[in-house]
Amino acid sequence: MKINTNFLTGVALLTTLGLPAIIQQAYALENPKPNVLILLADDMGRTDMSAFGGEVDTPSIDGLISEGMNFNNFYAAPSCTPSRAMLLSGMDNHRAGVGNMKGRVNGPNYPNQKGKPGYEGILTDDVVSMATRLQDEGYHTYMVGKWHLGEDDINHRPFGRGFEETFSLLEGASSHYNDKTGFVPTQPTTNYSRNGELVGALPEDFYSTDYYTDTMLGFIDKNIDDGKPFLAYMAFTAPHAPLHIPYEELVQKYLPIYQEGWDVVRKRRFNELKRRGFIQGNVQLPPRWDHVKAWDSLTAEEQAFEVRRMAVYAAMIDHLDTRIGDVLQHLKDIGQYDNTLIMFLSDNGADDNDRTVSPAYQQWFKDTCLPEGDPNKKGNVCIDNSNIDKLGQKGTFMIMNEGWAQVSVTPYYAAKATVAEGGIHVPFVAVYKDHILPGTNTNAIASILDVLPTLLDYAGAETPAATYNGQDVFALDGKSMRPVWEGWGKFVHHPTQPIGIELYGDVNKAMRIGSWKILRLGDGVWLDKGLENPEDQPWKLFNIDLDPTELVDLSGLYPEQFEFMKGRYDLYEKRVGFQPAQAVEGVEPNVQNITLPHLKFAIDIDSVQRLPQLPVIVGDTQLTSAETGNLFVDSFRAKTFLIWSANSNGEDVLRAILDGDDAKALAATSIAKPLNAATFKKNFTDLPVVYKGKTYIPSEYSAFFEQGLDLSVFLTIGSRFGYDVIYAFDTQAELSTFVSQPNS
Repeated sequence: MKINTNFLTGVALLTTLGLPAIIQQAYALENPKPNVLILLADDMGRTDMSAFGGEVDTPSIDGLISEGMNFNNFYAAPSCTPSRAMLLSGMDNHRAGVGNMKGRVNGPNYPNQKGKPGYEGILTDDVVSMATRLQDEGYHTYMVGKWHLGEDDINHRPFGRGFEETFSLLEGASSHYNDKTGFVPTQPTTNYSRNGELVGALPEDFYSTDYYTDTMLGFIDKNIDDGKPFLAYMAFTAPHAPLHIPYEELVQKYLPIYQEGWDVVRKRRFNELKRRGFIQGNVQLPPRWDHVKAWDSLTAEEQAFEVRRMAVYAAMIDHLDTRIGDVLQHLKDIGQYDNTLIMFLSDNGADDNDRTVSPAYQQWFKDTCLPEGDPNKKGNVCIDNSNIDKLGQKGTFMIMNEGWAQVSVTPYYAAKATVAEGGIHVPFVAVYKDHILPGTNTNAIASILDVLPTLLDYAGAETPAATYNGQDVFALDGKSMRPVWEGWGKFVHHPTQPIGIELYGDVNKAMRIGSWKILRLGDGVWLDKGLENPEDQPWKLFNIDLDPTELVDLSGLYPEQFEFMKGRYDLYEKRVGFQPAQAVEGVEPNVQNITLPHLKFAIDIDSVQRLPQLPVIVGDTQLTSAETGNLFVDSFRAKTFLIWSANSNGEDVLRAILDGDDAKALAATSIAKPLNAATFKKNFTDLPVVYKGKTYIPSEYSAFFEQGLDLSVFLTIGSRFGYDVIYAFDTQAELSTFVSQPNS
């Protein structure tokens, strides 16, 4: 039997490593481990880039899109900290320690979460960071920019989580200048650290984007001649508020554009998205959000302020793109560009909450301008927004608002902090010359969770174990994007696989399965209603492929799909250890971490005890818990288990995969009791199938059965970093031949 050589190379059947590991070994012989460059923007909307119809000049990012692959369905968390936790751990934000923001957990409205696992507000020790994992693979690890994952001690700062060279803002936001002004009145100043130690005064000419860039270039050059690959994690704080830019010429560049107002600019961006094919022709421009004023209703002074606000924001992105271009050019100059895997993304949607209008912020600004020596004085600089022409300079403080945020997230619903598309649907592009298909767009669904598994895949790492240095850690939730990047797979997360997202613990919940999405957000201005009685807030059902704007609730038309997805969402909350913000009387919160059947990954025997007591299948025999214990200690001594799909009773099961002679014995037991077509369709509907040298995706399975074919014999291969495959055979003889010739 011939195997599709475009899909597989050098098959060694059912070894302890599994088939994809063999692919990795062959790959590693021909390709060095790539450098990794992660370019993370902060609070940047998807249509702010000119490649997506925006008016901001972003030639460097646009160039990456032309050289690599753009994802049209890429998701982050709805806010900065959980996104960073997911990026650096490959874990759901709850399991990584950020089920809620640290400040909120410590506040009065979230008593049920305080002190609970998953709500520490930092990157916990239950996960191993990206930097540590890549260090183990021989990488230098560098980090500049925003951390926001633990600042109180060196062990939870970047230097303590595997980054060997760091310059980082420890809190969530700060002045982009050297005055270290904080972002909230309760924390009027911020802290930076270098290699774990707090930094004193910043240079007089400090501007965040410039300093981060120049520092990272120095890190890269420091060890460039030692032959080791590097991870360069650039967590820019632009264009996060406060909106600052020292280059007035860039502000002047955009002032004429935004004098047209947000209604005109949003319509133009929408038309460009449609013209360039990023949204379907049937999609209509959503109405202006109810809480956004019509541009023409603003006074002349209000319009002038708003024009300046957006011009400064655009100038920040323009300059960010320029400095990204400098990094890319430097990699070319030192001969490392072609061997660098480059990713650009944003951590969430644009911010729509202008907190500066609140009494607390107004009082804070006044307190910054008190005379030196006054005990009520706060901060290192007087904040004064009275001169519109100086907005964006040091001593001013602006935040994006709902009018311009709706422009940045065109055509989506809601914005940052929400699990609507406007909060979590972010730009993502990846470039790796001669590996990632250039100039391509994909509709494959992917997540910020998938970055780390992908990097480990390309680094040739072993499947992460459930222990690290003797300590129990969670396995990865994400999956490798490599099959889609290289064109031999159509999916990262198959359309049958649920992807849950939740933050805060009240009504901010969502799940996507294929084109379907359920959303529970409340009917107020995003999160301003329903916090006291979240159980009364309705779920809604949307088809994102047809309605990316989340305007048409289909729950009444498709009740079975609606109820199915709500059930899967409940399982998601159980798996990640969700805790509601407020305890609900008579309801026991689900805090048990479970492993769902759609999460398929290899685990070793010592890790089984971390899983719930699930049935185990060896061959076609289902073992009880007592019999499972005998399996571990007696004759089989299984080296690897595979988290598998539900059995015929709908129960989660573990399917045992053995190595060596035991593998052939397992294959023989499978032959003795072959699957029929009905069982195949019921239990194996979310994996690729290799049949007669061709790879079939699940939507193509029907062709087998329409032809009257009974796939009577199967063999499972994998899993490594999330992708798996089933081999299907017409006869027992074919399978026997395949097993006896593992290198065929």
